[in-house]
Amino acid sequence: MTFLALDVGNTRLKWAQYDAPVAGAKLLAHGAVFLENIDKLAEDEWSAMPAPTAILGCIVAGDAIKRRVAEQMELWDVSPRWVVPGTQEAGLTNGYDHPARLGADRWVAMIGAHHRLLARGIRKPCVVVMVGTAVTVEAIDASGRFLGGIILPGHGIMLLRTGVGHRRFACADGRSAGLSHQHQ
Repeated sequence: MTFLALDVGNTRLKWAQYDAPVAGAKLLAHGAVFLENIDKLAEDEWSAMPAPTAILGCIVAGDAIKRRVAEQMELWDVSPRWVVPGTQEAGLTNGYDHPARLGADRWVAMIGAHHRLLARGIRKPCVVVMVGTAVTVEAIDASGRFLGGIILPGHGIMLLRTGVGHRRFACADGRSAGLSHQHQ
């Protein structure tokens, strides 16, 4: 039995295939593609991969991207299960008034972090930080209740919004400075 895990963010699709749907399973293959390239997964990266027997994914990129990913998975005879945040899952309680409004990626990360601590015999509050297109910071109490969090722009968005993504930018003292190629 093989298991395919998908994380479809706002910029990239990340995937990993394991030999079983359990913690500690052997990693068989993995990869990441920018969303503009997902239409080639079935003919490229996934073409030689053994068909998974189960697929679990989280997606924050929207329905149009979800349809494009589903088209790529048609090469296998298996329907994916998509994570939808609820009021409770796997020992974690969602503190949102409207639980489905929480991003599925954030929910999955919190469940994973909570279970990682529990597997080590640690029952303490924790903070979960994810850095990607956005930076998210979540707080979980010792009982497994999600207390809340924040979403901040990620590195790339901050560079674009501050003008640092351009060849020249203004310094605090009013000078204009060039940006080296490695920081573009």
